[in-house]
Amino acid sequence: MIVCAWIFAFAESANGDQICDPPCKVIVDNSHPHEALSDLTKSLGIQISVEGDLHDPISIVMEDASVDQLVRRVGDAGGYLVAQQGNNYVFFGRNVKEVTIPIPLRHLTAFEAGEKLREFEKVKVIELPHANTVVVRGTSEEVHRGKKFLQTIDCERPNVFLELLVVEYFHGDSFAWSYDVVNGTKGKVADLRFAPGSGGLQGKYDAITDLSTSFQLNLTALVEDQDARVVTNPHVAVRSGEPGNLDFQEELNIILTNNAEDFGTTRRLEKLTAGVILNVTPNVLGSKLLGLKVQGEVSVFVPAPEGQFAIDRQTIETDVLVTAGETLVIGGLIRKQLSTTESGVPGLSRIPILGRLFKGQSRDEGFVETVIYITPYIDDPSFFLPENIGKDVEEHFERAVSRSRDSASKR
Repeated sequence: MIVCAWIFAFAESANGDQICDPPCKVIVDNSHPHEALSDLTKSLGIQISVEGDLHDPISIVMEDASVDQLVRRVGDAGGYLVAQQGNNYVFFGRNVKEVTIPIPLRHLTAFEAGEKLREFEKVKVIELPHANTVVVRGTSEEVHRGKKFLQTIDCERPNVFLELLVVEYFHGDSFAWSYDVVNGTKGKVADLRFAPGSGGLQGKYDAITDLSTSFQLNLTALVEDQDARVVTNPHVAVRSGEPGNLDFQEELNIILTNNAEDFGTTRRLEKLTAGVILNVTPNVLGSKLLGLKVQGEVSVFVPAPEGQFAIDRQTIETDVLVTAGETLVIGGLIRKQLSTTESGVPGLSRIPILGRLFKGQSRDEGFVETVIYITPYIDDPSFFLPENIGKDVEEHFERAVSRSRDSASKR
């Protein structure tokens, strides 16, 4: 059964749309949208045609002051793509080989929408920046998916709060991985082993996980035992789609000497920098889903001949989907660390020439892994509040005390 509503009067808006006063109303009872709109098309002199296979009948009640918006909303409710040429509307159903429709945007720019569509959907896209619209072409199924995707991400960009943590784990002289970086515990991890590759160490990895509730407590214990070091733990607030930057570098000034026949010996001061540089761009794709694009660099000073220094750099680049509150763990950034220890008999070891008999020197070789933790939150800055810092550690202690009391009562 189809009932097409009451239309009392029409006017024309500034952009040429037909305006209903009062609003046009359509009631559809287990029928197809184009059939439900047939009476409306006769009254307004517009035409609606259908291409492709029909979708299932629908039952809806819908009203709108704009005839154009009403036609589009009814077609969209039935699962159809709607294209307009003058007073003619085409409803594209299933199995249409090529469909071309414009999609206006409210919050995204045309270039942002086009970039995202090309990244996630197999459609052809043309950006119209002046109209802030993208024109999408593909099969009816591809274009429909692209439209739904844009409707999901074309929302007002919320704030994203990034919790960043950079930790160095000291592996000793073994190539075997020695830490469970998700739980912050020490011990061989059987499924995370690597071998040195030609020219350097290989084995970068990333994972998406919920960190153990006792992670911070365990990490604190590792730091106290000098098995790990927290390099930095900043909190950054950014808008969705905007980059959050972390630049945690150290400076080293070295003197470069140059010997020339004409000018003699010249010296100049040069500044070297090394550390952690991160660029994290979060894109909110839904109420809890984010895309994280991470680019970064981890670098360290490396002693070079004649007291000079070189810089060892390792780069990071990844693009993943995460749920708000989950943690992206980037690890496998390995460097070799050499340390020299001198020992000797006090006083005697300082005697010229003979002192060598009373002192010794040892060189230790170890491997340091830099692990980066990135946890995004959408419009939820509560973890910045002082009362929430360390809350999981307190809960861990409370559970431990509770277990201890239960164990004592059973005795």
